[in-house]
Amino acid sequence: MVVRSAAARFSARVEVVTGVKEGDYGPYKSVLFKRDDLQGDDAKVWRAMKPGEADRFSRGQQVYLLPTTNKKGNPSWDIELLSEAAPAAPAESVTPPPTAAPSPSPQQQGTGELSKKQKQAIAAYVTGQADLLAYCWQAAEAKLPGKSEESHRCMASTLFISAQRKFSL
Repeated sequence: MVVRSAAARFSARVEVVTGVKEGDYGPYKSVLFKRDDLQGDDAKVWRAMKPGEADRFSRGQQVYLLPTTNKKGNPSWDIELLSEAAPAAPAESVTPPPTAAPSPSPQQQGTGELSKKQKQAIAAYVTGQADLLAYCWQAAEAKLPGKSEESHRCMASTLFISAQRKFSL
């Protein structure tokens, strides 16, 4: 039995989830975690796992890593999921959207009605996404001066989608 204190865990963020690979013990995916307390290569923690387990992670997701050992006695990491991880804002002027809307009450399920809190959460999310798109448009105009509106639209769309993926928005 391994006993450790809560202080033994390290905050980290998911950087990469690879595609499925075939190994000696069957299919697997690798997940790269970057520890918040270290820099450079020392901060990188790779963990191979079954595809179903790896699918629980997305880029930018915040987790805790807990040092442990594997079946062979080699150093390894247990992963503790956080209940709600807020992604980092891509720019100071952009308001990050809420991470999740409140769950509907039993009376609302199946009726299509939304509570006031749910409507507010949706409005805040949409406003945050609009702010992000407007910021991407401004960045596109600044980086492509004198280009067509179509060029600005394409670059803004690409930046918007990239930011959504990078920060799990």
